[in-house]
Amino acid sequence: MTKEKESPKKKKKNALFFLSSIFSLILTFVLITLLIQNVEAFSHGESSGSLIIYTLLEAIGLFFIPIIFNPRAVKKRLNRNSKSPKSKAKSDLDLRIARMVRLNAKYSPNLIVKCPKCGFDNPSKTKICFNCAFNLNF
Repeated sequence: MTKEKESPKKKKKNALFFLSSIFSLILTFVLITLLIQNVEAFSHGESSGSLIIYTLLEAIGLFFIPIIFNPRAVKKRLNRNSKSPKSKAKSDLDLRIARMVRLNAKYSPNLIVKCPKCGFDNPSKTKICFNCAFNLNF
């Protein structure tokens, strides 16, 4: 079996993803250590205003670490700038098609008249068939 070589951009993304994971683990460890020290200080009777503020900030930081360093969110941020213009154009086309499908979901048989001669579907207000020029005013 042959291994496919990774492109330099993919290697860079993988490295950034790995570094962000390591950074989040280190930050979590530091914040938990500081939070434990503050709780121990509270248990020994210290209750200064700055200690309370630091404890609250550390707790809030621990809350936001999983949100900021969520692996899906990190991958999404890393891939955001790597989209090619063709894929963007394709997504615009997909949106237009989806919009048209939604509009066509309100289809009713009164909006289309089938030509009795060739069977072509014409809009209801046309007087002649767009395909064979048969007179549709009957």
